[in-house]
Amino acid sequence: MGCVLGTAVILEYPGLLPYEVKATRSKPVMPYVPGFLSLKEIPVLAEALELLIGTPDLVIVDGHG
Repeated sequence: MGCVLGTAVILEYPGLLPYEVKATRSKPVMPYVPGFLSLKEIPVLAEALELLIGTPDLVIVDGHG
């Protein structure tokens, strides 16, 4: 099944330069199901968000499902 990667980035405003970056990698907890990609990828993304020291004001997720 491979690995799933999750990355959380906090950007400075207004320059939009990276302020903090955290990344995680893990084996998926379930296989890919068409239309439900988020069920496979959200757990690893949540891990990356939990590693952040800062608190984001806004979270934008590039995904579907």
